[in-house]
Amino acid sequence: MKNEMSSPLRNQSGQLVIEAVLLIVVMVGAALFLTSKLREMEYIQGLTSKPWSMLSGMIECGAWKPCGKGSPAAGLHPSTSNRVSSLDTRQRL
Repeated sequence: MKNEMSSPLRNQSGQLVIEAVLLIVVMVGAALFLTSKLREMEYIQGLTSKPWSMLSGMIECGAWKPCGKGSPAAGLHPSTSNRVSSLDTRQRL
């Protein structure tokens, strides 16, 4: 009676291993697909380069904008532009 109940179709000993392997294959495939799409969209680069351009503008040029943007002399410190003025304090006779 015991031999009749244990047919090869009812043997569940390897099912856990097979399901684990299938889950690993699906998860690795999804991770590879997701990382390739994020690389195509340059999502991670956008997270770092946009804030860094503002920060480098403050470090290099002293303004909270990308350095050299909107000025004819790109990459120069703001004190070199024409907007800097000084008052003539000498009195004329």
